[in-house]
Amino acid sequence: MLEAVYNQNAFVLMFYAKKTIELESYDRTGKKLGTHTILKIPKMEVNRINGAKLNPEIDNVTVYPLGTDGFVRSTFVNNDKDGYELQAFNNDMTIKWEVGSDVNSDLLESGDIMYTSEKYVCLSVIQKKTKLTNKFDTDFLMIDAKTGSVLCRFPVKDTNDGQLSLLNCFVDETNGQAYLTGEYYKPGDNVLKDKSLGLYIREIESNGSDVNFKKFAWAREIAKFKQEAMSDDEKEKDKGTNRIWFHKFIKSANGNIFAIGEQYRKQVSATGVALNVLSGGGGSGASNIEIKVTNMLVVEFDANLELTDYKIIPKKPTRVMLPEGYGVVSTQLIASYLATTGNFDYQFTSQDPKKDSYQIIYTDGNRKEEGSKEKADIMIGAIKINKGEKATSRFPINSDATRLWYSPAKPGYIVVGEYWKKEKKVKLHLEKISD
Repeated sequence: MLEAVYNQNAFVLMFYAKKTIELESYDRTGKKLGTHTILKIPKMEVNRINGAKLNPEIDNVTVYPLGTDGFVRSTFVNNDKDGYELQAFNNDMTIKWEVGSDVNSDLLESGDIMYTSEKYVCLSVIQKKTKLTNKFDTDFLMIDAKTGSVLCRFPVKDTNDGQLSLLNCFVDETNGQAYLTGEYYKPGDNVLKDKSLGLYIREIESNGSDVNFKKFAWAREIAKFKQEAMSDDEKEKDKGTNRIWFHKFIKSANGNIFAIGEQYRKQVSATGVALNVLSGGGGSGASNIEIKVTNMLVVEFDANLELTDYKIIPKKPTRVMLPEGYGVVSTQLIASYLATTGNFDYQFTSQDPKKDSYQIIYTDGNRKEEGSKEKADIMIGAIKINKGEKATSRFPINSDATRLWYSPAKPGYIVVGEYWKKEKKVKLHLEKISD
């Protein structure tokens, strides 16, 4: 089983066996609702599945809920040219619609799902002329989740031809307006190689027209908030090398927007270097570079998209070894890889929009090493945003399990999953995180 996804009304389990993929859906009582079998799997899909099977730290994330009435799956076009394809299903696994790359196009495309709901699906689409080029264009694509019709598609560029990256987005379900965020660059800069000038946030209508567009420079607006948010020790340690990856956006009832992010940076991996030395200079499968994932962030914007707060929530760092060859990959693309494979410490966000209450869950601790008999030094961190007010808390998870994972549960609780590899045992239990 590669994936298990729940949309409040149905579960989808994704299985891979004998070169086929089978999607099975069940209601909350365990009654089977339907099955969808894929007999011909694209080569890129097989490669992604094999990568997840070989590394237990990598999650295969391809299926997302469409509200409570269906699911959408991200895959690849089934031909020799790189391209993306989306398949939307009802809860009984009948296909609702399919959207994908134009097979007649000369461009190579990859699609990354950034937002899903009962009404909308949003993608970041990267276009390249060849696999080896480091030049690419990014499009933002917004789809009607009920019909599959494309509501808008446009290149993610600045009005002065400066480059923009696209890190995440969300949609205000009440009016259909989307909010995009990322980093901005000087005209002529390369997103993969050059350092960005700062962050941007952009508000658009569902037809793609701009409503608002604001930039915040690292050296000015953000530096001011960072200095106010950091302690003297943090200021001393901060070298300006941390980057941000945004996981989630929340729009409070007062109109303020909260961007939930996590800091990370690229650094030399002592373990990777040692492995490559022992293997005679190469062939260990590990890169000499690793990613250090550090603090959580809550960046707050008011209803006019003005920056009003930049809160740093300290936590223990996590070091992520990278596969061989990733030393030359851009930091931003590596962060996208970490997000896709579940290697950031952010876990999920529980939402109760009617009460204007949200809880962001993340891990804070040292991950258990393979073969260790010690209990994992793990804390669960919770960031609560209630009626626009922020609060943080932490509590311990004492476990000697090989692997831990976390899922949403009833209000005030999370489900903790524990897996013991040697005993082949799985345990699920509730943990209280707030009143």
